[in-house]
Amino acid sequence: MSHWTHIHIPASALLVHSKILSDLRGFCDELWIAVQSHS
Repeated sequence: MSHWTHIHIPASALLVHSKILSDLRGFCDELWIAVQSHS
């Protein structure tokens, strides 16, 4: 199983990914609020 150890995802990549997801979610929330206020 030792040959699988080099295929792990680094923690920094996960942090960047989660930050992008949270930014995207915030953007979608703002967009949704804008759409609701216009209609």
